[in-house]
Amino acid sequence: MRHLRIAYSSLLVCNGYFQSLMACGPHRSPVYEPRSLLTTFNASEHKCPACGMSTIEFGYDNQNYVVFNNGQRVYTCGMDPRSFSGYSFDVSDTSYIAANMAEFIQSPDDPQCAKGCPECITENINDPIDNTKVTPINVQSICIKNGQKIYFSSAERRQKYLGQVNKEPRHLVQKAVCKNAPCADLDKIQDLSKASKDFVSKYDAVALAGTRPEPQGFCTGKGSVMLNGFQSSVHGSCIRLFFFPWVLNSQVKYAFGFIGIFLIAVGNEYLAKCREQLRRHVMMSGKSSSHRRKWTLVLATLYMIQMVVAYFAMLVVMTYETGLFIALILGFGAGFLFFKKLEFDDGKKNEGWRHTDASTVCVAVDGMTCATNCGKTVENALRGVDGVDRVYVDFDQGKAYVSGTANVDVLTDAIQSVGFGARIQDPRANLHDQ
Repeated sequence: MRHLRIAYSSLLVCNGYFQSLMACGPHRSPVYEPRSLLTTFNASEHKCPACGMSTIEFGYDNQNYVVFNNGQRVYTCGMDPRSFSGYSFDVSDTSYIAANMAEFIQSPDDPQCAKGCPECITENINDPIDNTKVTPINVQSICIKNGQKIYFSSAERRQKYLGQVNKEPRHLVQKAVCKNAPCADLDKIQDLSKASKDFVSKYDAVALAGTRPEPQGFCTGKGSVMLNGFQSSVHGSCIRLFFFPWVLNSQVKYAFGFIGIFLIAVGNEYLAKCREQLRRHVMMSGKSSSHRRKWTLVLATLYMIQMVVAYFAMLVVMTYETGLFIALILGFGAGFLFFKKLEFDDGKKNEGWRHTDASTVCVAVDGMTCATNCGKTVENALRGVDGVDRVYVDFDQGKAYVSGTANVDVLTDAIQSVGFGARIQDPRANLHDQ
C-alpha cells in the first residue's frame, strides 16, 4: 500500500510539470543551467509575455530580453526557437516579442494592468522616443501581458508609439538579447503577425480623460513640497506651499507667495518686539501676583503664535525654492531694521525716570563682565525685592538704578546673593552729572 501511495504522488508531480510545459506551446525542453555568480542580471522575477514562464527559473536568470531605444527592457523566457502561427520557420520567444510587441499590449481596463511606476522613484528611466526622463509626475505607461510595462514621459509620446507599433516589426526596438548575446534570429520576421496587425489601441480615451495636462509656461508638475536641492520653480517644478491646494503654478500665485513669505518673516520680528515690550511693561507696572499671572498668560499666547510663525518660516526653507528663500531672508532683514532699531530707542527713552524719580537709588555693582547675562541676573535679583518699582542696569557704568520704597541694605544683599559686589552711592550726585 505504501508503494502505491509513493507511485501515485510521483505521477501527480510529473503530470503537473508536463502541463506547465504544454501551457507554453510547442517547444523543446529548456536546458537547465546553474546560475553563475559572475553573471549580471536583474534579480526581479518577471513572466514572459508570450508564454507566462518565469524569466529567472530554468537557468534563464533574466538573460533574455528586448531592449528599446534609450534602455527600457521587456524580459522574456529563454526557450529554444519554436514555431509561431503565421510563420513557416522557428523563432525564439524574444525575437517574436520584439517584432510583434503590439500583440502583447494589454487594455488599460484590464484588472492586471496595475497603475503607478514604482521603478520611476528608484531607477533612471528614459522615454524610448526622445530620451526625456520619466518621473512619477509625468509617467504614462503601457501594460504588457503578464505584468511588465513600457513607460513614456507624456501621453502624447505614448500615443505616438501606439500609433506606429502595429505598422512595422520591431518599432523602437534597439536589440534583442538571448542568453546574454544578440539574438541570431532577430531579423527573421519581416512581416507582422495577424494579431499585431489587428491591434487597436484602447489608450486613446484614457489619455484624454484620465491624464491631467501639465501646466504650461510658468512651471510643471502637480506641486512638490521639497525640491532636490536649491532651485527655482520658474520653468521648473511647481511648489506646493504649506497646504495641499496652495500650488504656486502661475506668476500671480507665485507673487502672492513671495509677498506672503516676506510678511511672515517681518511679522515674526514684530511679534518678538511686542512680546518683549509687554514683558517689560508687566515687570515695571505689575505688583500683585494675580496681575502678573494674567499678563503671563498673554505672553505665553504671544510666544506660541511666534513659534507657529517661526515653524512656517522653517517649512519655507525646507522647500529649497530659491525665490521663496530669498523672500524669507529679506523679510527677516526688513523686520530687524524696522523693529530692532525702535527697540533701542525705546530703551534710551525708558531710562529717563532715573533723573526724575526722587526715590531712585544708585548702586555700584562690581564683577559684571558680560552685558546681557550679568546685567539680566542683577536686574532679576533686584526685581524680586519687595518695594522695587523699576530697575535699570547700566553695564558701561557698572551701576544699577532702582526706584521704589525698598530698603537699601536689602538691595545690596540681593545683588551680593547672586555673586556680585554692591555698595550704595549718592543717588543724586552721579545722576545729574551725566
